[in-house]
Amino acid sequence: MKKCLSCCIVLFLASPMFAQIAKQQSAAKWNQTNTTMCQVPFGNNTSKGNLIAVWTSWQDTSTTTFTASVGDSEHNGVNGFYPSAVGPTPQSAANPPFSAQIFFAGNIRAGSDTVTVTYSGQVSSANCVIVEYGGADTLTPLDSVSEAISNTPSSTLDSGTVAPANANLLLFGAGTWDQGSLVAGGGFNAIQSSPSGNSITEQNTSAITINNTLQRATAVPNPTPPGGGNWIMQMAVFRAASWTTAGGTSSTRAHGLLYADQFPGADIGAQVNNAFAALPLNAAGKPFGTIELGSVAYSFSSPILIKSPYVTLDCKGASLTFTKAPASAITLSDAPTTYDGNGGVRNCRLYGNGSAGQIGITLNEVTWSRIVNIGITGFTGSGSIGILFSNTSGTGVGFTENDELDDVRIGGSPIDIAFQDNCTGHSGCPSFAYNYFTHVDLSIGQGATAGMQLSNDATLNGGDYDIRCRGDAIHSITCLSLIQFANINLALLKIGGENGAVSGNVGVSTTSNTVFAPVNLYEQWNGGTPWTDSLANGTYIAYIYTPLNVGHIIGAAQGLSIGNASPMIPYSATLSTNSLGASQIFTFPNQSGTFVVSGTASTISSGFGTSPTLVVNNGTAAFTLNVGSGGTATTGILAMPRAANGWNCQVNDLTAAAANAAYNTRQTASSTTRVTVQNQTTSTGAAVAWGANDILGVSCFAY
Repeated sequence: MKKCLSCCIVLFLASPMFAQIAKQQSAAKWNQTNTTMCQVPFGNNTSKGNLIAVWTSWQDTSTTTFTASVGDSEHNGVNGFYPSAVGPTPQSAANPPFSAQIFFAGNIRAGSDTVTVTYSGQVSSANCVIVEYGGADTLTPLDSVSEAISNTPSSTLDSGTVAPANANLLLFGAGTWDQGSLVAGGGFNAIQSSPSGNSITEQNTSAITINNTLQRATAVPNPTPPGGGNWIMQMAVFRAASWTTAGGTSSTRAHGLLYADQFPGADIGAQVNNAFAALPLNAAGKPFGTIELGSVAYSFSSPILIKSPYVTLDCKGASLTFTKAPASAITLSDAPTTYDGNGGVRNCRLYGNGSAGQIGITLNEVTWSRIVNIGITGFTGSGSIGILFSNTSGTGVGFTENDELDDVRIGGSPIDIAFQDNCTGHSGCPSFAYNYFTHVDLSIGQGATAGMQLSNDATLNGGDYDIRCRGDAIHSITCLSLIQFANINLALLKIGGENGAVSGNVGVSTTSNTVFAPVNLYEQWNGGTPWTDSLANGTYIAYIYTPLNVGHIIGAAQGLSIGNASPMIPYSATLSTNSLGASQIFTFPNQSGTFVVSGTASTISSGFGTSPTLVVNNGTAAFTLNVGSGGTATTGILAMPRAANGWNCQVNDLTAAAANAAYNTRQTASSTTRVTVQNQTTSTGAAVAWGANDILGVSCFAY
């Protein structure tokens, strides 16, 4: 690096408008010796919303490589510091060695501004150039960067190529070397050059209105010295405040919003992946933001991978036809320790091409992702799946949970929704816990295995599922299938649907070694043919705390066939239906012919307050009663249908719970025909009087 007398050069040039970014003013200081900073004032006040680009170079020592930071008197940048665009880039082959770096600040304040470059120690020589531009994006102005150094002495400075994501670009280049003068490379004009000529900043001459061309910055010696020299060449590409996308819209970029069709790639899948790689990182080190598509039709074979729960792919109603097989069109994935995000996929029409092994959307070890307003069709080949929830680590630490399907329509796949856990054995596996399905509509047709299937240790815990299964008029179908150690333990499972005149439709089907324990199960089916539930031998049915309700929009006969499902409740008979008012309720017989849940209503035998009454009842499965007035009663007895051995009831004081009272009601004794309940304080269990007209909710099962 050549030395020169300390000098300051300020230029005010009428520069041409290229694209929508225009240079307003520039200034420089060269060869600041034995210093820890380089300060450069602008000659005129800067303008609000503009961009400042800063280039600096400095000499290191044989033992120390210094660093630089940038701020200004107007406190622009992020928390008063300019972000680095590229660098620091060290050139250790030179003697003495030197480094260079480009910084920038977008959406600046207006004022009389002085930019200060501060070094981490005293450097023997430093240069700094500042340039103000108008028309740059105010939120995310940096598009892409490149940098290069000479490995051996050479005579052409070249930053290397980049593929910008946008059109309407500014290419800001800077180079320095340890030999003679430099001039701007082809397609560039010089902005500032050092008095000795060995350092130069430059910008592109012509407007760049497309984004499918590789860009690079170069500088060349004038004249070329024998043997060349050691150099650094850098380039920062900045984008304009607005541009036109391939989808035909003109937009201003919001923070963390990228348009996929502005990125390079062989198809829209590759463009989305390149856009994902360009997203900013949040405090957790994860990409975040939104990638949008144009509202057009795309065909693609490059699988889309969104590896962050903080990223949303918004198709804006676009239709995407996936042509690769076997493969997943869209995969949402993440490290297993992330527990928030709210990203996902929305507003897409996703089509397969009928090939075997295609998957529409895969959620693999990802949490808090939302699949919203999605239509998936054409994934009809053998082994194809509409949406796959998967855990593939097999380590017991991966989770696919707290994900949501909302307004999702899937049609024609062999399995519309599948939960598959690849753990070995059936213990210690990750669970698919606390997911939420609302407005999920599954169309199940020829060749379908099930609308929703759980297999290979898949477990569902906690969440609410509302699934509607639609069959065609020809084929019998299964809505929900559990196989191979699958487990369901949900707050709510609501399934229903319709079919034509075909018999043999199954609501819920299980194999042995499965657990089917929804706390609330609601089944509603349209159509004139019966739907049955078939639970195989060895199915474990846990205690159901609230009623098992089965309603029929059209009152077709329906049965629940459970084969010797031990050990909790041993069923063997086909369950019958008893009509109770306008609703349908099951009487569950056990192997000895007695019942588990009866359609016969309970009655008040004694106790409670004055004039207690049954308010609403659904047999023994669920009913409410008013304890009556008086305000002194603590105990009551219910008369029950005769059970084989006794009754197990869950009782809650709904009035007290609503008032957050410090007491509640519980069962204290039972016989084959009686159940005693008592109101108690929650802290000590001592008897305490009900409030006048408290409402109790009761659910009883015989054993």
